[in-house]
Amino acid sequence: MPVPAPKHREPKEKFIFRCIQSITDKEKAHFSSQAQVAAVCYSEWDRHLHDKFGV
Repeated sequence: MPVPAPKHREPKEKFIFRCIQSITDKEKAHFSSQAQVAAVCYSEWDRHLHDKFGV
């Protein structure tokens, strides 16, 4: 399951919205709830920050 990556200078809110929408449209059968989809997107955002800034 491919999870979108944040675009250059994309704000967190826009990325989370885009990510949730993308996963919901393409991978709905793999998740039991919208909260689970949101958790994947927030985790991807955190991973992006860690990779970029070491945060």
